[in-house]
Amino acid sequence: MAKNILLKSKYKSSDWANRPVIAKSLFREYDLRNPIKPMLKGGKEVPASINAEGFRVLGQAYGTYAQKKLEQKKIVVANDYRSYSRGLTYAFITGVLATGIDVVDIGTQLTPVLYFAQYHLDLPGGAMITASHNDNGWSGLKIAKGLSQTFGPDDIIEYKDLVYGEKFATGAGNYQREDGLRDDYIKDIVDKLKPTLGNRKLKIVISGGNGGGGIFLEKVLTDLGFTIIPVNNDPDWDFPHFNPNPEHLEFLRSLGKKVKAEQADLGLSIDGDGDRLGVVNNKGEEVFSDRIGLFIARYLVEDTQRAKQNIIIDVKSTGAYQQDSILKKQQTNVIFCKTGHSYVKTATQENDALAGFEKSGHFFLRDKYGRGYDDGVLSAAWVATILSHSDKSLADLLAEQPKSYQSPTLEPAVNNDKEKYEIVDQVIKYFQGLQKDKKKFAGLAITELITVNGIRFMLEGGAWGLVRASSNQPNLVITCESFNTRREMYDIMEATQEHLASYNIGEYDQEMPPYEDKK
Repeated sequence: MAKNILLKSKYKSSDWANRPVIAKSLFREYDLRNPIKPMLKGGKEVPASINAEGFRVLGQAYGTYAQKKLEQKKIVVANDYRSYSRGLTYAFITGVLATGIDVVDIGTQLTPVLYFAQYHLDLPGGAMITASHNDNGWSGLKIAKGLSQTFGPDDIIEYKDLVYGEKFATGAGNYQREDGLRDDYIKDIVDKLKPTLGNRKLKIVISGGNGGGGIFLEKVLTDLGFTIIPVNNDPDWDFPHFNPNPEHLEFLRSLGKKVKAEQADLGLSIDGDGDRLGVVNNKGEEVFSDRIGLFIARYLVEDTQRAKQNIIIDVKSTGAYQQDSILKKQQTNVIFCKTGHSYVKTATQENDALAGFEKSGHFFLRDKYGRGYDDGVLSAAWVATILSHSDKSLADLLAEQPKSYQSPTLEPAVNNDKEKYEIVDQVIKYFQGLQKDKKKFAGLAITELITVNGIRFMLEGGAWGLVRASSNQPNLVITCESFNTRREMYDIMEATQEHLASYNIGEYDQEMPPYEDKK
């Protein structure tokens, strides 16, 4: 057990200022993520659980890991665009250097720029100090264990044991600051896509939600020759309008209003650390990212004509992948996997898939389309490039996909991480009981239960719903879909929320739009 590390400490106390604080809740399924100051989430308090001294220890642990497991003596490090990220990064780097590992610091970047830098600098080891799309006040790590490979659950456990064991390598590593990776990254995308562009000149509204990704997106799309209209795109680490999370309707609707006002061809948004994409169509309507994934997949399978056409999707994704005529024509094998960028990334590689798509907007393109890591800027560029080959609007092209009615992703808060898994276990038993007794849910018969990640309950007519535990926050995640009517989709969601109300859950991150407003 740790001798020097505190599992908890009063915020602003002397111990908080001087001792490493690393709560066990920091170690999520495939990322590290916790608040650096007390927070409220869904009306429930989340205590400050990691401090700067804690990041120094995390650096010592990763420097030790890089030597023992990766057999590396040099790694690359970057951080996201938040007011406090740079300071935490220096603390992490200090820890790494103390193990004898050299560090190449590429500064404030996007997560995919770190992944690109691993290839560009030939460094299998890398760490990104980021809270991803979490609210301001959170921080954490996305940790590489090779090219296009990030930590999974077993790696997190091993790393956690290494942290609390406090048996770190010692030495004196060298520090190197490497500027210019941003330009190299942008050039790499532009050079890859420019030869594949169609003739249509698009007008595109873009937004980074004042996070760090907007300026990258603007530069790439401008260099590709598109007309760009930015909105809330300038970096502002106070996030004055909303948290830059392209899965939130508020973010997408602000983008949609500008698309309609400018009569643009589409709108593209990106999250704070740049590995997720959000889209609105030419009508200003938000498009769920699994539908954009299918839009890309239809192009890829026809463009490559691979003999083995595997596509990976997470359990939150639309059932339209299995029903799509183009994917069926190309004999595409659609494979479900657990939600989470690390899971989808790994499954994409293990199944030699052409691409992997996660509903939250993490897309993993392989072969000539990408290097297999999630990159919101690259994905956005491919969406624009594919559309540039068609005279049809994005709305019309998306209408060619199997029609369904999808809910947004809702995330009710719970008290802690332990409780979220306990609730999901109870929900699974509830649906198993319904299926055993041949009882209906929301008036529909249960046809199948998929428990690869929480529970995806399949209903007659192709409808389904999902309840799972968030991988990174003390939340549940719920969503549903109907291939019949919008009313049926609302009925499934209402029945799901009604059942969840019997558990100890808190506020939702967002609400379903009123039914009467969805014509």
